[in-house]
Amino acid sequence: ETILGITEMTAVYEGTVTVSYSYDGSTYTDPVAIADFLAFDKDALYNGASDSKKIYMKFTITGKESSLTNFVITYLNPDD
Repeated sequence: ETILGITEMTAVYEGTVTVSYSYDGSTYTDPVAIADFLAFDKDALYNGASDSKKIYMKFTITGKESSLTNFVITYLNPDD
């Protein structure tokens, strides 16, 4: 196992950006504001992925003045 958890999530964005996520790629959560998503319990988010350790994400950018420049997940590795 090369990834043991999530230590941080960051994003550069402006305006209205929401995030929905799924562990199976078909059933997604209700959208939440990206600021709220970035504040989620990272252990709970990672552990919810169970054995597959896959998390699918959908970002919705609303309005001409909104943007998402980057989204970064920092993972906990065995060497950390």
